[in-house]
Amino acid sequence: INGAFNVAQRGTSHTTTSAYTLDRWTFQTDLLDQYAHTVTQSTDTPEGFSSSLKIEVTTSETSVESGEDLALTQRIEAQNLQHLQAGTSSAKSLALSFYVKSSVTGVYAVHLQAIDDSKIFPTTYTINSANTWEYKTISIPPCTIATIDNDNGTGFNLTFITISGSDYTGGSTGSWQSYASNLFAAGHQANVSSDGDTWLITGVQLEVGQNPTSFEHEPFNVTLEKCQRYFQSNDVGALTMSIVRDSDDIKRGTLFYPTRMRSDGPSVTLSNTTLDGGGLSVDEARDTGVHVTMSSGSDGNVPKIHIYTVEDEL
Repeated sequence: INGAFNVAQRGTSHTTTSAYTLDRWTFQTDLLDQYAHTVTQSTDTPEGFSSSLKIEVTTSETSVESGEDLALTQRIEAQNLQHLQAGTSSAKSLALSFYVKSSVTGVYAVHLQAIDDSKIFPTTYTINSANTWEYKTISIPPCTIATIDNDNGTGFNLTFITISGSDYTGGSTGSWQSYASNLFAAGHQANVSSDGDTWLITGVQLEVGQNPTSFEHEPFNVTLEKCQRYFQSNDVGALTMSIVRDSDDIKRGTLFYPTRMRSDGPSVTLSNTTLDGGGLSVDEARDTGVHVTMSSGSDGNVPKIHIYTVEDEL
């Protein structure tokens, strides 16, 4: 989802190394004590694309120690992977393709991890020319040694490594194996870790089959709706709702989301709320909407919600 990095509901520029940035993509890091970067939705792209994710290092990690790493990950919902028939003799092959560009040439690690049974397929790709868009394809054999639960948890992690110390690089590549820490970045050699280093990616596609196909561009609203299952931030232009008194004598209104969330109980934040005679707070969040409670005032008051965010990331 959002393999062309067109959707950026949280904003188009970030400095975090351990959180979601552009929709559906998150960073994870271990022990980096000096490193800092900016992550942007960049217009530097190969032909046929309008956006990419760009990392630019702003503070160097002067020496990458053995336990340090940085990785860009998408967590793929398990029930979206049932057609792969993982863990059976009928399991499907996969093809991963993407465009990548970096100021640092060399060998980079990427892996697919089956979370439920703790298996991993580590592999590598090579950036041959600095500051040049290159198209990469990787064939992934059927995953017959791990099953994927049919639920709304994480089924696969797709992870691109940009920095790795030696603790994570020593394993073998090219086959499905039981997870071990030295497989996380197996074969990785190139580190995007010095001030001014850049790494960009777009056109990420994971599909069934041994041969990758052209990137499947889809309308922006389709990608946005897929992303909103996990996160949505809406400036709703002073959306109004009528407050009524429930049977338990609490004054409530209901806000319905445009897209159903991944599960009940997402995190909901209301901002810039106004009404005559009282304030609003989140009472109960569900997968389809949220009950809000009015702290004072009378039945029939019409509150206005300017901004709300709902987060239910994997």
